[in-house]
Amino acid sequence: MPASFKRYVEVGRVVLVEEGPSAGQLAVVVEIIDHNRDSSKDKEAQPGSEGRREDIAGTSRVRDAARTTQDLMVTLGNQQPQASQTYSQQRQSRFHAIIDSPSTGVARQVFAFKHLTLTKLTVPGLPRGAGSPTVKKFFDKAGVAEKWAASGWAKKRAAIKTRRSLSDFDRFNVMLLKKQRRSVLSPAVKKASA
Repeated sequence: MPASFKRYVEVGRVVLVEEGPSAGQLAVVVEIIDHNRDSSKDKEAQPGSEGRREDIAGTSRVRDAARTTQDLMVTLGNQQPQASQTYSQQRQSRFHAIIDSPSTGVARQVFAFKHLTLTKLTVPGLPRGAGSPTVKKFFDKAGVAEKWAASGWAKKRAAIKTRRSLSDFDRFNVMLLKKQRRSVLSPAVKKASA
């Protein structure tokens, strides 16, 4: 009996970002991080993060404590989030992946799986923890963007986006066209079924 579930989380899996500034963009899973991760390693993986390693005076601990207090203030609404924070730093979850896609404009960042949707597309042969230039090369070589554009899922998302951007007059014209289509089809269906 063939397995019905085929979309596994793996390095090279193409995902659709569902939330944040990159919502609706494709990205590639470069590394999988579970709930046992060390937060200092995450800061090393994220671009623009300060306090990468513990120094002799222990100042990075002080910076981390200040950052935690600042995050708490952001959560309580007392302060706007910093521009250097990625969306994934503001949202916490247990299971994460490092995603990257220079071809679609998604910056390399740690992102929670609950804000990603797995697609059936993969980037074959992508090495684990690959850098951005390598990800771009494999992404373009696999033709992921073309395969995605040809998929029914992408076409449906594009149709929904187009439909949402219609003006009132455009929606009126769509209604008239549907009415015309019904007036042609319904007599033909009645005639064929009779």
